[in-house]
Amino acid sequence: MGSQGPDDEDFAGRLNNLGVMLESRYERRGKMEDLEEAIRVSRQAVKVTPEDHPDLAAWLNNLGNNLGRRYERTGKMEDLEEAIQVSRQAVEVTPEDHPYLAGRLINFGRQLLSSYSTNNDEPLALLLRAWSGSNAPPLVRIRAAALSLLLLQEQGIRRMTDYREI
Repeated sequence: MGSQGPDDEDFAGRLNNLGVMLESRYERRGKMEDLEEAIRVSRQAVKVTPEDHPDLAAWLNNLGNNLGRRYERTGKMEDLEEAIQVSRQAVEVTPEDHPYLAGRLINFGRQLLSSYSTNNDEPLALLLRAWSGSNAPPLVRIRAAALSLLLLQEQGIRRMTDYREI
């Protein structure tokens, strides 16, 4: 049996898996301590992962999602700001031809939408980039397209309202 601590090369992966399981339990039970622990171990997974590790983007994506969930629950802007920063980093370290890039683009776009007016073009650009990712799973591309349409519809309604006030 090999090493089971921080020097073990699979340690970060186990931390990430624990974070995913805790987040899943949070979704089922709604107990904040599960989400807090998920964030703690997800941060630790990111911290112990080398910058050139192929799974770093996945760990960052999970951490960003957990921070976004905590923002949804508490409304603390620092959680949303960190979620945006971490999600941006996840996208930046994901290779352009990676099949999970589209999902990470969607997550990043959703974090931005939580923070900014829907008139901001960056979330839409991210969603359209996710939709056009030809190596992404079809369901993820459909989700990106649907979210893009909803955002465009909302922007159109908002713009029409702006014109009516003139």
